[in-house]
Amino acid sequence: KTPVAVGDSWEIKDKELTEVLDDEKMGGTLTVKLTGLKEVESRRCAVLWTDFNIKGENEAGAELALKLSGEILVWLDRGYILGVSLKGTMSMKMKNDQMEVEGEGPVTMEVTGQP
Repeated sequence: KTPVAVGDSWEIKDKELTEVLDDEKMGGTLTVKLTGLKEVESRRCAVLWTDFNIKGENEAGAELALKLSGEILVWLDRGYILGVSLKGTMSMKMKNDQMEVEGEGPVTMEVTGQP
């Protein structure tokens, strides 16, 4: 991969994004910016600011749209994600013979990983 410096940003979309999401039915854009480097428990980590704008259909056939922004902390030596802190909105729409569901609301994702 191409090295990046603090302040650099890049966009992930199309086929590359479906690989990141591991879902061919979801698409959109993911914008990432390297905002800093820091040590966490003696591990050199990258601090990434991310903006997700994703739309598609889940396995149950529901139309989904996600707009999330926040930080992801990555352990550079191993490539492990050590933390995720994202906030935004999600909308969902689903209609079939048995039900019709539609809604939108806030989403918060806080994940702390262990290597």
